[in-house]
Amino acid sequence: MESRLILISIYIAIAVVSAVLIAVHLMQMDWAIPMTVALFGVQITYNLITVPMVGLSNPVAITNLVVVALQLLTLSILWQAHQSIALRA
Repeated sequence: MESRLILISIYIAIAVVSAVLIAVHLMQMDWAIPMTVALFGVQITYNLITVPMVGLSNPVAITNLVVVALQLLTLSILWQAHQSIALRA
């Protein structure tokens, strides 16, 4: 049970930091982009690693793949916004 609580704590921390970085980016703070890319890169990596570890029939693995798709979409949007800002400068 304690290991599950630790894992939940880690997930909550990652979710909070991700949300804060997205919010900071929406406030047009350019420094948030590399931090978001780094954090999402780690999240994408561990979410993808879950698939071979537990198998694609596991609901957690399927959910992780959905999360990866959303994170890749978010990174794509952030990259386009960054390029737009760089062109204006």
